[in-house]
Amino acid sequence: MTQKMAENNIKCKGPKLHKGQQRIVNSIINTPSKYNIVNASRQSGKSFLLKQLVLYYALNNSKYDILIVSPLISQNLKIYDEIVNAIINSGVIKRNNRSEKQIELINGSKLSFKSAENYDGIRGGSHDVVFCDEFAYFKPDAWTLAIRPTMAAKKHSRAFLFSTPRGKNEFYDMSMRGQSDEETNKAYKYFYMSYKENPLYDLDFVNDCKLHYPSAKFQQEFEGLFIDSASVFEYNDCAIVDKYKEPEEGVVYYAGLDLARKKDKTVLTIMNDRGDVVMMHSIGGISWTKIVEGVVAILKKYNAHCIVEVNSIGDVVYEMIEKVYQNISPIFTSNSSKQEYIESLIYSFNAVEISIPTKGLNDNLHLELDVFEMTYSPKTRKVVYAARPGFHDDEIISLVLANKARKDRKSSGEYLIYVGGEAI
Repeated sequence: MTQKMAENNIKCKGPKLHKGQQRIVNSIINTPSKYNIVNASRQSGKSFLLKQLVLYYALNNSKYDILIVSPLISQNLKIYDEIVNAIINSGVIKRNNRSEKQIELINGSKLSFKSAENYDGIRGGSHDVVFCDEFAYFKPDAWTLAIRPTMAAKKHSRAFLFSTPRGKNEFYDMSMRGQSDEETNKAYKYFYMSYKENPLYDLDFVNDCKLHYPSAKFQQEFEGLFIDSASVFEYNDCAIVDKYKEPEEGVVYYAGLDLARKKDKTVLTIMNDRGDVVMMHSIGGISWTKIVEGVVAILKKYNAHCIVEVNSIGDVVYEMIEKVYQNISPIFTSNSSKQEYIESLIYSFNAVEISIPTKGLNDNLHLELDVFEMTYSPKTRKVVYAARPGFHDDEIISLVLANKARKDRKSSGEYLIYVGGEAI
């Protein structure tokens, strides 16, 4: 693509696009639609195309207000940095501010980068073009309540929604409208871009993933299919806890504590001997002393046997807790042991032997469960479980540890019973 800033007699020539990217660009430019939905498989060049379109509209239009939204701030900053690095020496940047996440060009166009994580910060704007990256991973209502209304004041505003599928959610609905022949959906246009159209895709990596991924996950990630059951955790039948419960006499309680690292939160999960989650406590941004005080108060309340991961900072915090609460055990995790514990939770979900909070009670847990991934490393030839890059898994790990505590104690026969506020 070639972009021209006529007022300043500057021409910017972008890199050559592969045939899939060029096909989409030709259609977008020649037959414009208000809502453009791009379903792009892994390794198809999705992110590269998004950034090229951002620059195309910013450089070819004076005083355009462009919004770029990602699921999380960390992903948003990555796109910001890559766009700045691409044009930093071109002379087209008037001002850029990473802390404000804004770029202003010499033609008056402005690029704003925001996150759908806290979509209240998007409200109130007015934009000519909106780009949404990994749209399928946006929080529910981010599009309808915050992002879409920012287009209302601009008659010719346009939106570009890029993503790989993640079940049948808002991205699925928009994709269906883009493929519909109904008159009410004429403003929507759907595109699919396959990794096979990208001459630089890694064939060995794709073949390894096809061999080791569950078929549903491969179809979703690499073939662009909208599949309800492609996530690691099939938990819907277990999401029935609509209210946390106070301690009950005669009931044994177990706990899993995942300690904060960097921007994560410390999460404590309490589970009874029937497998019901009765409490999930999430806290961050305060001192370790305050965190320990809050955690210990809840553990004493339920008299729960607690497992704490102590791989890094955990050993120091564990000692702080143990001084005032002894019904606690440390655990060191490796990649192989973490895989074992997570697969134990997968089994518990599949067997419907546990119950977890509903989405209304704990929306963050459901988001983490939905974006938790199983990836395959061709180098080590091992399966790796982890949160999708840019997302968190602290609530999942806390739940994993609580479930392990419950299973370990039940299988070994060691237990404490809570009666009248005392353990017997």
